[in-house]
Amino acid sequence: MLGMRLSGNGAVCSPTSALTMPTFIRCPDSMKALVLICPVRAMVCLLWNPTAPRYVSRLVVGGLIAFCILGLAVPPPPGVAQPIAHNNLRDRPNLVFLLVDDATCEQIKAMPFTRRYFERNGIVFENAYVSTALCCPSRAVLLTGKFAHNTGLYFGRDPDNPDRGRGGVVGFNALGYDMANLAVWLQQAGYRTGLVGKYLNGYEDLSLGVPPGWDEWNALADTAFSYYDYDMSINGRRVHYGYHEQDYSTDVTRDHAVRFLSANDDRPFFLWTSFVAPHSPAQEAPRHAGTLSELNIDLGPAFNETDVSDKPTWVRNLPLMDDFTQTLYLARYRKALACLLAVDEAVEAMINCLRNREQLENTLIIFMSDNGFSFGTHRHVTKTSPFNEDSNVPFMASFPRIVSSPRIDKDNFVMNVDVATTFLAAAGVRADTDGIDLLPVLREPGRVLRDAALLEARSLDATDDHCRDQPDCSRPSYSGIVTRSHKYVEYVNGERELYDRQRDPFELLNVYDLTDPTLVSQLAQRLRALKDL
Repeated sequence: MLGMRLSGNGAVCSPTSALTMPTFIRCPDSMKALVLICPVRAMVCLLWNPTAPRYVSRLVVGGLIAFCILGLAVPPPPGVAQPIAHNNLRDRPNLVFLLVDDATCEQIKAMPFTRRYFERNGIVFENAYVSTALCCPSRAVLLTGKFAHNTGLYFGRDPDNPDRGRGGVVGFNALGYDMANLAVWLQQAGYRTGLVGKYLNGYEDLSLGVPPGWDEWNALADTAFSYYDYDMSINGRRVHYGYHEQDYSTDVTRDHAVRFLSANDDRPFFLWTSFVAPHSPAQEAPRHAGTLSELNIDLGPAFNETDVSDKPTWVRNLPLMDDFTQTLYLARYRKALACLLAVDEAVEAMINCLRNREQLENTLIIFMSDNGFSFGTHRHVTKTSPFNEDSNVPFMASFPRIVSSPRIDKDNFVMNVDVATTFLAAAGVRADTDGIDLLPVLREPGRVLRDAALLEARSLDATDDHCRDQPDCSRPSYSGIVTRSHKYVEYVNGERELYDRQRDPFELLNVYDLTDPTLVSQLAQRLRALKDL
């Protein structure tokens, strides 16, 4: 039997079994959302259901046809992108997104070309934050332009009990976001779209196929974040990479990206390039082996913090590291730095490709990390916390056509939620997002659009069996706000954190109990306003 595979290019027939719905047409949990986003896909899902009465199927078909006809005369529902009529396709810029995995602001110093390029040709944002400091939730924010409290995507994997939130590619698809995201909207607007590298956590099942919205798909299978011995989906075809030097995943990602940029195609393009590096277990390229072995690593006064009596319970419960453990994590940090050397070379190759093809001037490039990582600061090892090491990330942008004054921006608070909004604005596409358009900041030195950032994360109940697979079970759910002067965090168990960012940049002293209640009240009020976005 022939089943229908839906993609951004329309319907393509592919062989499937007679009784099993193809995974390409997974029916989300929320059919209401699906009907709004893609009526055709909703119709297929309902018609495929063998238990549905025939009159129901006919009613649904008739209703959806009417919906489509009437939809021509009414505004689109939220989340559906609309091209801006005055922006011609030929005038639209190319869009390139460069994403690293678990990189901190300090670690970007190991990428001299990348840092130098953006300092000389764009803007380096010092106050850049991810709202949820965990891989998949942050990537979902990047793709949808919506905060986790609006998407419901809080976890790296879809939990056994999804009532407290969803996660991973399974949760992303179940909520219908595979049909409503940056790639889908840009493809609908006439862009040639491509993904190279890591997609969403849980994409190890390559039978999930190529999601809608992508013309070129070169996605790593998310198994063990391997730098060797891994699989990729090359436009839906499984390809294995082994242990040869040329199989190093950062170099493979680079080569696919340069190939995409080199294609002879008149359409503007959008390229999402996502490196596994420097995610643990970090492994440098053979050519960089031992390069940083003698580098002295200093993680600052918060590393293995001795006195955590002022911190919330979850931090106080963390053990003080012994000498062996400290040495171990310093070595891991050094490995992560060495891992980024190949990423720096990849960025240089991509920039040179754009320059040689005379496309760099008309290309908006954004570089960032999906979250940071703690290598023992405040005794904490992993991510998901509100501390700077996890939530404050490198964020740089260049667009030579409009950036007249390259600079380091210390005033604007930019976030991962702004990436989709900014790309869409550059492309002349409107969509319902929570972010701000950063193009005015790129154009106008001194322009400030946001002066605070939202932090939020959810923790699974410690009794949940799935909790053993989560890095954050001992840390309660929280929400927080970062301003120029303070960071304020509220935990669901009633504990609070407040840090004076000017006097205490390393967040060593929680001054919540020492601070004027009026200031605390003002910060709490601002936090509530951000959570209402």
